[in-house]
Amino acid sequence: MESNELFSIGQHALAAQSFSRLLGTKLMVFQPGEVVLELPVHEKLLQQNGFVHGGVLSYAADNALTFVGGSVLGPNVLTSEYKINYPCHWGEARRPWDCCLCRQTPSGMSL
Repeated sequence: MESNELFSIGQHALAAQSFSRLLGTKLMVFQPGEVVLELPVHEKLLQQNGFVHGGVLSYAADNALTFVGGSVLGPNVLTSEYKINYPCHWGEARRPWDCCLCRQTPSGMSL
């Protein structure tokens, strides 16, 4: 599959996700084994201390993981499990947008 075709498929998949549309998520890079999602950070996505809410960061990680899986395995993938740690600097994003980059690493066991 050509990269333009894969990117177009990714854009359509993201547009079909109502929650992603609500957050204004944009697909910046989508190629086999790599995805970059752009998520505009604004006041409504911050927690009480002014940091990006952990739920927003989890959404970005979950979606990026699923897109990377789909880029390698095909479109019928879902997240089965992931673990996330919240380093302080992740939540300190106060610029107009933030990105989530996800790359495929050597795979281990499969379900």
